[in-house]
Parts: sequence; C-alpha cells; structure tokens
Amino acid sequence: MASALLAALPYVALATALAALGYVHTGRVVRPKWKLPWKIGRYLLISGVLAYFLGPWSLIYIFGDVLIGLVFHTWVCRTYDINWWTLAPEDRYVALTEKLARGEPER
Repeated sequence: MASALLAALPYVALATALAALGYVHTGRVVRPKWKLPWKIGRYLLISGVLAYFLGPWSLIYIFGDVLIGLVFHTWVCRTYDINWWTLAPEDRYVALTEKLARGEPER
C-alpha cells in the first residue's frame, strides 16, 4: 500500500501544478468565490484517487479535465468577445461568470 501511495505522488504533484497554473490565470476573477476551493479540491481528490488505483492511466483525467476546461473557456470567451488569455475586459468576464453561475439563460 505504501508503495502505491508513493507511486501516486508524481501524478498528484502534476495535478497540483496544473491547478496552480489555472488559479494564477483565472483565480482572481472566479465568481462566486466559494467555487474555487471546491473546484481545486475536487480536481486534486479525483486525481489522487485515480492515480492510486490506475497509475499512469490517471493522466487521461489529469490532462483531460484541464484540456476540456481550457477549450470551454476559450470558446465562451470568444463567443462573448472577451480575450481568453487576458480576460479583458475583466468587468464583462466577471459579469458573464456570475450570470452563468446563477444559471441564467442567454438573451
């Protein structure tokens, strides 16, 4: 069991690094604020459990979750004429994320 835990550590470290990069990029504007610890915690927990049980196959989830999120983020930003990298204009991005978090339909 201890060897399986040690074998899972590099995968969890990779997931932590990817989560940190995502936080650095968009963490300042995530709305509502309670979503951020939940999202990062969920991602790291699932990554750790998968790394423990599946080993290298967990990389599918570790990279896939980030890739799907990046594709969705880029698509939404381009749809609403927001720069996907700088999030400019930031006030429009914050308003959009708050609207989507409330589940309001598009108008």
